[in-house]
Amino acid sequence: MNKIIKLLYELGISEKNSLKINHQGVRDNENIKVLKCKKSGVFVLDDILTNKKYYEKNIMYSDKKGTTHTIDRIISSEPLEDDVRRFEQNKLKFDGKTILDFGCGQGGFIKLIDKVTTKTVGIELNDINRKNLRDSGYDIRKDTGQLKDSEKFDYIILNHVFEHLHEPITIMKNLKEHLELEGEIIIEVPHSRDFLLNTIDNKEFKSFTFWSEHLILHTKESLEKFLKHCGFNTKQIIGYQRYPLSNHVYWMSMGKPGGHEVFDFMNKDYLVESYNKFLIERNETDTIIGYFTH
Repeated sequence: MNKIIKLLYELGISEKNSLKINHQGVRDNENIKVLKCKKSGVFVLDDILTNKKYYEKNIMYSDKKGTTHTIDRIISSEPLEDDVRRFEQNKLKFDGKTILDFGCGQGGFIKLIDKVTTKTVGIELNDINRKNLRDSGYDIRKDTGQLKDSEKFDYIILNHVFEHLHEPITIMKNLKEHLELEGEIIIEVPHSRDFLLNTIDNKEFKSFTFWSEHLILHTKESLEKFLKHCGFNTKQIIGYQRYPLSNHVYWMSMGKPGGHEVFDFMNKDYLVESYNKFLIERNETDTIIGYFTH
């Protein structure tokens, strides 16, 4: 039994016999089993293959939304569509504030928010990403141990990072020590109740989206319980849909990603907005975003 499954039991999210095999294999390892909790709806891997050394040495990046590559060379990066979206969603509240971006990757988000904040710090375990950002003049630390006790931030951000963490409770408790009393932690994660994973139960999508790095896919309820256990109060958890109807139609008809480009004619604002609203109402968005305080 791995650490994440133990946590699910300890927090009462799952219970004995509630975890059942839902899918065999993830996109980078056919031997890992994906379990689904019948009680909570959470997806969790039966085995954890990643570790600190893995993240230190591997460069994981997206050249488009949802397209992930592993390469062994230095790459350059501009803010991606999701970086821009996150910045636009929060730029007013970030203006003049201090920000810690935990798991900042290549720094696409930092490069945007650094223009409006009074202080921006990133934490990035990957050696190459961290060096590249430091060489570009950004303040990047390897882990929370490199933060001074006196360093406090108005906002701490985890953009698609929380689902990767082997020790989520320990890390969140450490981060809490660096959050201002009136501060806020914002966590964006993949949603286990994704329409394609649940209502459609699309096998091709599962084979594509399940990944050895994503140790758990949360529901709103499980995310809240994890953060409550770390001493946080939930301000709000919302559903957000990153991919439009065109993408879902393509998955259902062709079993492949990229429908938002192939079926671009479907990306009309009124259609995208209506479909997103529909998924939010059903609590079946592909993403959830949580806002937490002391």
